[in-house]
Amino acid sequence: MISETQYELGWSYFDDGKNIKAYEVFDAIREYSDVREFIGDLEELIYLEGQDAYRKGNYKDAEKHFKCLKGYSRSLDYITLINAQTNYSINITKLIDLFLL
Repeated sequence: MISETQYELGWSYFDDGKNIKAYEVFDAIREYSDVREFIGDLEELIYLEGQDAYRKGNYKDAEKHFKCLKGYSRSLDYITLINAQTNYSINITKLIDLFLL
């Protein structure tokens, strides 16, 4: 019964475009119904959304997508790149501030 409720909740999130929330629900019930067949497609969709966010410079959103996937494809590589991008930006800002003193 709980799996059926979670299944319906997952589809509700998916229908609302909340793909990460849908994935989190479906990930917990991978063995229920047709979830195993669908979750691969959902992983690919979230991965593509993460790539799109990364390319647009929206690193927080991209990181949220890639962290959700727990190592799917090259998501860990993207997390490394995001960390480098955000840390680099912070360091450059600090250097400019120091230079201007």
